[in-house]
Amino acid sequence: MSNTSATGGYIIPEGVPPLNDQSLRRFLHSVIAGITGIQDDLVRQTWATNPGPIPSIDVDWVSYGITSQRPDNAPYQEQTDNEFSVMKRHEEIDIACIFYGPNNQSYSTILRDGMYLSQNREQLFSVKMGLVGFSDSVHVPDLVNDRYFDRTDITMTLRREIIREYPILHFLGANGQIIANRELNTLTENWEVPAQ
Repeated sequence: MSNTSATGGYIIPEGVPPLNDQSLRRFLHSVIAGITGIQDDLVRQTWATNPGPIPSIDVDWVSYGITSQRPDNAPYQEQTDNEFSVMKRHEEIDIACIFYGPNNQSYSTILRDGMYLSQNREQLFSVKMGLVGFSDSVHVPDLVNDRYFDRTDITMTLRREIIREYPILHFLGANGQIIANRELNTLTENWEVPAQ
């Protein structure tokens, strides 16, 4: 059982967590494959635990990886009911997309331009994400075994809303006593805020 604001100690979030780690990478895989039309097995995570063999020099493919996540500095918190408080914040996510193959520059621009179509961003909207924009495309061929593998790098930036629920209990009512010492007499005042 986790702590609440009534028990003291650290409070951890409850409920459905936002997409992160492998679930976020799988989501990005479907977006990149869907918009570029590159077949699923040729859309690969850059730092996969068990990377497959590198495709042939004449095959178009893409590698992608999350390089940074920048949260805003002012999360919003509100008491939604008597048992939970909701924290909301926004963060930007940079995804490096590295395109290889004879049509690498074309595919990088297909991703870039395709992301600006509202129908292509519907999947982003469903997980509270939106497109911020893209970096410049950079043409940087890789020299492998005395052959240049043609390559174009572009970074896609997304912005998303993070919502977390914490078991912070609402004050239902309170009472107390104020005692003030004065030179001539002592003032005592009782107070109460009734439960609503």
